[in-house]
Amino acid sequence: MKSKRMLQEKEQLKSWAKEITKLKGTRKMDKRGDTPLWEIESKIQRLKYSFRHHHIACCELRGRTREQIEKPRQDNLPNEKEIDRIKQSITTDIEAEKKLLTMYVIVRKDVNRNTSPKAQACHAVAEYILKRKTDWDNGTMVVLSVANENELDDWCLKLDKEKIKWVGFREPDLDNELTAIAVVLDNKDFFAELNLL
Repeated sequence: MKSKRMLQEKEQLKSWAKEITKLKGTRKMDKRGDTPLWEIESKIQRLKYSFRHHHIACCELRGRTREQIEKPRQDNLPNEKEIDRIKQSITTDIEAEKKLLTMYVIVRKDVNRNTSPKAQACHAVAEYILKRKTDWDNGTMVVLSVANENELDDWCLKLDKEKIKWVGFREPDLDNELTAIAVVLDNKDFFAELNLL
């Protein structure tokens, strides 16, 4: 699950890049109308400053080194305090987002022939942790139930339709039937119609 704040940063960078390109196109006398050139240049420089520092901060938070991001001249070094401020702001928001994430486990109630629904729920969580990179930090977990495999399949289809990644567990002792799924969401209402196990 991608951080909402990082997605917002990505969209902001795209917006700034478009605005810079648009403003550069208004530098010529016949394109700028009554706007003085100094005003256009001033806006371009402010946008380039913001773009550069946010770009560096985002790249470094994703693990890139400064040398991979840019190699500036000595007389054009970035403002390190500004980069640190942006990184701190992003990190704070990402940590707050993580606290909102909930692990939902949906398990079939009809699996008590050779195993228990609780064991299947545990297997689904373990599979999720093994197979998915997650921002969920062992915070809130909600275990929900469905009657049978058909209902579980219906929920898998709903998740797929919404492009929400989930992981299922197939029980070897039940001919590899899907017995439980796990998913991490920040939407508390998505499974509102289901009951707790």
